[in-house]
Amino acid sequence: MQKHAYSKIALAFTTAFIAHSSEAALFDRGGGLIYDSDLNVTWLADANYS
Repeated sequence: MQKHAYSKIALAFTTAFIAHSSEAALFDRGGGLIYDSDLNVTWLADANYS
């Protein structure tokens, strides 16, 4: 019974950490490039570009 209580507590903490909100913004840089301000990276809009 005690293991069951610990698993519920662990699940509650895991859910709390995963369910946070992000303040990222995506900017279209043109030419198929997207900038992600949260990760500070530029992505290709088309994953099949090559």
